[in-house]
Amino acid sequence: MPRFFTALIVCLVVLLLSSCATTAPPQPTFTDPTTPARTTAERQRYLAMAREYTRLATRADAPQRQDYQLRAANILALGNFTRHARQILGSMPQNALDSSQRIRKRLLSAYVAILEQNPRETLQLLAAPLPSDAPQARRADYHRLRATAYSMIGKHLHAARERVALEPLLARRSAIENNRKAIWQSLSRTDDQSLAAVKTLPPPHQLSGWIELMRISRSARRGGQQMREQLARGQESFPGHPAGGTILAALYEQSERSLSLDPGNIALLLPLSGDLKPAGEAIRNGFIAAHYAAREQGNGGERRIRIYDAGGDTIQEMYQRALADGSGLVVGPLDKRELALLVQSGITMAPTLALNYLDPNLLQLPADLFQLGLSPEDEARQAARRIWADGYSQVGILYPDTPWGQRVASAFASEWEKSGSRIVAAQSYDPEGQDFSTPVARLLKAAESNAAVVAAARRPARQRHQSDGKEGTVEDKPIGVDAIFMPGFPRQLRQLRPQLRFHDAGDVPVYATSHAYTGKPNRAMDSDLNGIRFCDMPWILDTGSGNRKLRRTIKQQFAIAPDSQLNRLYALGVDAYNLIGALASLQSQSYERFDGETGTLMMDQNGRLHRRLSWAIFERGVPRLLPEAATPQE
Repeated sequence: MPRFFTALIVCLVVLLLSSCATTAPPQPTFTDPTTPARTTAERQRYLAMAREYTRLATRADAPQRQDYQLRAANILALGNFTRHARQILGSMPQNALDSSQRIRKRLLSAYVAILEQNPRETLQLLAAPLPSDAPQARRADYHRLRATAYSMIGKHLHAARERVALEPLLARRSAIENNRKAIWQSLSRTDDQSLAAVKTLPPPHQLSGWIELMRISRSARRGGQQMREQLARGQESFPGHPAGGTILAALYEQSERSLSLDPGNIALLLPLSGDLKPAGEAIRNGFIAAHYAAREQGNGGERRIRIYDAGGDTIQEMYQRALADGSGLVVGPLDKRELALLVQSGITMAPTLALNYLDPNLLQLPADLFQLGLSPEDEARQAARRIWADGYSQVGILYPDTPWGQRVASAFASEWEKSGSRIVAAQSYDPEGQDFSTPVARLLKAAESNAAVVAAARRPARQRHQSDGKEGTVEDKPIGVDAIFMPGFPRQLRQLRPQLRFHDAGDVPVYATSHAYTGKPNRAMDSDLNGIRFCDMPWILDTGSGNRKLRRTIKQQFAIAPDSQLNRLYALGVDAYNLIGALASLQSQSYERFDGETGTLMMDQNGRLHRRLSWAIFERGVPRLLPEAATPQE
């Protein structure tokens, strides 16, 4: 930025923060680093208070001057005027501050970094602990800020540890209860491998008690009675533990619900004839393989599975036959049309885990209908959140001109607009055509012409951590777009990506869905995909779930080619089986997570299971895993 513009901004800030007043306004302090002012009225109120403190600072001597400046910065941060808050904090040299003021400046700077979605800066600022004689409220802010920052970068176990340290510093009962819920939420978001790696300590170690309870909760998902017995033993091991109140009561309630959702007799309702036969067989094989794997580990032996071909009679007749045979839980159907017919028929339904999704706005869904699937629209929405988290704001869409491509592009655009930004340009292409240069040129030309309009409404540039781990600043691209969402399949993307380079847009980050990857590394074929970021499931990227033995067994037993389109459906079958014991906990608490083969699963109020996928980038024709985005997960 030219120096004269920088000077102009500084002058404007000084004018903005200088007006007349006779007394200092009341001083709010931050207690929750994730809830700054949201409405225009709140922001204007905070701005007015900040002006008063800035005026008082100009007339006061040290140390009162620094105290007023810190108050002004605090209020500006609460009002979400983070740039102005940074300018005030940056103008305060450390040697002019006393020890208390240095602590306040440090905490405020860390708070501003949180608001600017830069949690790593927060952790750097708070790397050293506060002095032991620091006020209790400041020490509480220290742990609260660190917990928030760790959550934002996906280190949920570290966040739980900070929350445990925070509890003794809290006075209000409501704050203590909310903090305990936050501890449980953080542990719920911690994957099984990370929990298993923690070396717990005996009572009265608080974090160990929390971790032990989470382990019990997860290991006992096979059945309600087993869960009650293990919870009772855990309670005896850590007597008087903070989790023994509302958290433990909720788990006992979940155990009762688990009994009703896992009755033992399970019907697997899949298309084993007709056009969907290959998909139905893949899901069936994954489901049965997971069942036998569980029995080898001493779990699920009491379950009895009956398999029904949904490709024969009508879905209503097949469903009623399953219930007449004594099935207490149904897995399926797979076909969305058949699922809609089943719901519309008004049949009294048993708990049902459908393998597709229905729109709750179009149909009244039964309370015991759960939905799991491999929705490309969900992947598109996840891509929108990832692009925003990575710091980009001028986004274009290049999508195949097919019903699938239109649905995916529409889902992405709807999610993207929630951020307050607009799509700079959107362009379709013929996936069966030969000309991939023209649609790329049209997209970039439209983006360039629209960039000026979008730039006027875009968010301020901020420091970000890019998905490759390097720091940078969001900058305008001369071509008018700083990221592209490009859903499609390998054959098309291998031709589109080189065209971006040809049109001088090779440095623009490109994001895609799992469909960009065949599932089998191929350096020669996929070198043209270099630089494309895509989301995919642990089953394909081999991350997180610890079920590598099961994957090898399934792939060998059923001779699945690594690049088979059916590969991901085997993972869907595995998750459909393993989820049965977790449905109650996922339904009762929206923050509960299940580390599955198709992704980290969470359930909304409509019984829909959403997948959080891993992210990778093609480098030298091979996917390389990317770190989690530095933003709170959905």
